[in-house]
Amino acid sequence: MARASGISRGSSLRMMTRIIGSRTNTVTFERPTTTTNALDETVETTSEYTENVWLFQPEESVSDEITGERINGSLGGLVIEADTVDIQSNDRITYGGVEYEVDTVVGYPQRDDATFLVVDFVRRNT
Repeated sequence: MARASGISRGSSLRMMTRIIGSRTNTVTFERPTTTTNALDETVETTSEYTENVWLFQPEESVSDEITGERINGSLGGLVIEADTVDIQSNDRITYGGVEYEVDTVVGYPQRDDATFLVVDFVRRNT
């Protein structure tokens, strides 16, 4: 059973939104689109857009693979104004010279009526 903190839910969401908003930066996203041309080759094109995102907690680890070592990484992001944001899975950003790809986007408290979004990024190994 959870204990009540004495702070109303609406008040706590406003405080969290204010904290997220104070830490956001403008981030350029790339959205890849793949098509097949007349020679049956897959062609990837990208379009850019910007969103205000608080990026945090970059992590990296090295795993041993059959072909050698592989660098794995992740990054978190928080976004307010969830109803106007168009971040989708597979969108890409560059942070600290490393390219990341959107893995999941989850709204809080719920996706349909979210106050803010939690975005998980994974490192792209190209």
